[in-house]
Amino acid sequence: LGGVKQLLVAGQTNLLGVDPKSGRVHWSYKHDGDETAMGGLADVPVVVGDDRVFLKNKQDTSVMLRVAREGSGWKVSELWSNGSIAKSYVVPVYHKGYLYGMNNRIFTCLNAETGEVAWRSREPGDGFPILVGEHLVMMTKPGSLHVIEANSAEYREVAKLDLFQEHSWSEVAFADGALFARSMGHLARVDLKSAAPVATVTADWVKDTLLGRFLTTLETAPDKNAAIDAFLAAHPGGPIVENDGAVHFVYRGPAKDVGIVGDMIGFRREDPMHAVPGTNFFHYSMRLEPDAAVAYGFIVDFAKPAPDPRNPRATKSLFGDVSWFAMPAWETPRLLGEAPAERRGRLAPLEWPNSTDRVEVYLPAGYDTGTQRYPVAYIHSGGVALERVPMTNLLDNLIGAGVAPLIAVFIHDAAEGTRPENPEAYCDRIVKDLIPQVDARYRTTAEPRGRASLAFGGSGYLALMLAFKHSDQFRRVGVQSPMADAESVPELATRGADVRPMVIYHDWGSYHQRSPHEAWSLVKTNRELWSALREAGYHPSGGERPEGFAWPIWITHTDEMLRALFPES
Repeated sequence: LGGVKQLLVAGQTNLLGVDPKSGRVHWSYKHDGDETAMGGLADVPVVVGDDRVFLKNKQDTSVMLRVAREGSGWKVSELWSNGSIAKSYVVPVYHKGYLYGMNNRIFTCLNAETGEVAWRSREPGDGFPILVGEHLVMMTKPGSLHVIEANSAEYREVAKLDLFQEHSWSEVAFADGALFARSMGHLARVDLKSAAPVATVTADWVKDTLLGRFLTTLETAPDKNAAIDAFLAAHPGGPIVENDGAVHFVYRGPAKDVGIVGDMIGFRREDPMHAVPGTNFFHYSMRLEPDAAVAYGFIVDFAKPAPDPRNPRATKSLFGDVSWFAMPAWETPRLLGEAPAERRGRLAPLEWPNSTDRVEVYLPAGYDTGTQRYPVAYIHSGGVALERVPMTNLLDNLIGAGVAPLIAVFIHDAAEGTRPENPEAYCDRIVKDLIPQVDARYRTTAEPRGRASLAFGGSGYLALMLAFKHSDQFRRVGVQSPMADAESVPELATRGADVRPMVIYHDWGSYHQRSPHEAWSLVKTNRELWSALREAGYHPSGGERPEGFAWPIWITHTDEMLRALFPES
């Protein structure tokens, strides 16, 4: 840079130019990277021309710096910053005025001078590019190898090889005219040869479906847009579901590109929807179980995921504000409406000593006029539970109809759905401060068998930790779609049901959080947790269902959890 050979050393917040012989620092620049794994914690500088450096220093934005000699010193200045290459671990490459890298899962070509996007492509998928001559060679995370022209006009692929049947997580190497690629378990040498393109024929089950037959007739329709209008009018709502389990997600509207995200395909993945030439109609098909339920959304022209305009069922999920739908055999939520006045309990605020977290206590109908004592359910991230379920209506309807009368303590923990900074301290405060306060103020069954720890999603870890770490205080625990595994539960494998008997409810979905391209799955960890519980001598109820990760889906089984933990005698 500036005619001086130097080492570029990138830290989370600073970039340094270092003399490779003496170690003397030529210059230092504070780029203020963030603390994210895809930003400042994995920042790799990319040299651009003779005097510029590109840094992917934040989760959502990157920056282009100019490094120049100024007299006897150096001057570093910011030229531009934007989010066009971001949200990815992948290090971009530079060639003839342009950067080629990933924006989330979208392969992007960027003008290095201005920061403007030259083109974006969903192909070849999320992966790692290198430059070989005038071509980009890209190894994708699912295991396919691609050769792409390094040009700023358009994405143009010249060769493809489905190389591995497992994940790959590194760039290829190029040496002696060959490519060397690595997957999680294999190493491959690939020789480069000139060859004519080979046509591949893929069986398309969609052609025999309702949508497939319509697409066939659409090819010869005199007015394609009118035919699409008629088809959508005959099949209102979204998506379109057939009796054999075929599901067709459809989008109609102005767009050059539409992608789909959803529980059914996994986290940190988005698939392209197929466009019908000459129209603004896009479609994507798959098969699901007859009782499946998932959240999904559409990405129009590379924007943020958004709800399906044809589907009135909206929800918040890991993908953002999206839609959700259920197959015909899925059980619809029950008992969520307002109960008759005589069955309604009430919420009362409670001060939690030595804590800034807010607490509300549900007292069942008849509490104020009776003398009986009640078991207690401690519900983590209680604010979210009250908002999304709504939990008080469910309790009003269930108590006396399969569920024994109970008191519910809703803990509005600051994290609300995520793990607090110190979960063990959080659990200790409940035992030392909150439980004595609840037992002193209310008529509780003040013994372990009368207490349950409950949570949903991200707070599931807290519910499990509290119950198993403090089994002298709890004998019941219920979790739905927890983000936890067997190792998250203290001493679970070594201290079994013979030492501390526990009533356990645990359910999760086959479409729980998982990243197929990153080799992690909370479906797998929940299965392991279920097995660990059984191996330790417990007998959990609940189990796995073909469902996704969203509140409207969980609440279908919350009544089952309450009946399992607090059965009416």
